[in-house]
Amino acid sequence: MEDLIGTISALSIWSRVFWTALVFCLANAAFFPATILSVVCGFLLPLHLAIPIAMVCRSLTALGCSFLSRYFFRTRWQGWSNPRGPAARTFEVMSLEGIKGVILLRLSPAFPSGPSNYLLGLTTIPLPSIFAGTMLGTFPNTLLCTLAGAGLGSWAEIRGFRWADSEGGFLLLGLGVGATLVLIWQVRRRWVERFAHKP
Repeated sequence: MEDLIGTISALSIWSRVFWTALVFCLANAAFFPATILSVVCGFLLPLHLAIPIAMVCRSLTALGCSFLSRYFFRTRWQGWSNPRGPAARTFEVMSLEGIKGVILLRLSPAFPSGPSNYLLGLTTIPLPSIFAGTMLGTFPNTLLCTLAGAGLGSWAEIRGFRWADSEGGFLLLGLGVGATLVLIWQVRRRWVERFAHKP
């Protein structure tokens, strides 16, 4: 990864934009943490480009992974899972939350973005809502990480970055914990409304 970052950093600005965006999307789809990728984005690109590119890449990755999951794996998963089981019912009530559920999921530090990208495809939330919800819900984290990346000087600093230890990290953690609690409450409330009287 260090060699790749070194190679990209030596390119012209628009080549850096292209390769940074491509690597970001592919690595995030392969479960590489979006937090570190956002830091790398801030490290490699001018801040006025890094922030929107990181946001768009996170949202495009969510869109692409959800699309793959929905149209290639969902039918198999439905055939394998119990339609009255807790997993199927959780996806059903999550679907009812729509874009609001996506935003809360993205704000929560309890749900890594890589697996969440694919799991959202198992819901019936419209793909545009997944894209927009990811854009809105990941904005605080993306902003913090790209700002932090702009101030780092080496791969070692990137590798050792922990957003919880950075400026604004405590505030972001509080926001994430709050979003997690709201999401759990919302899903539980929907669950009770929908399944309380069903076996």
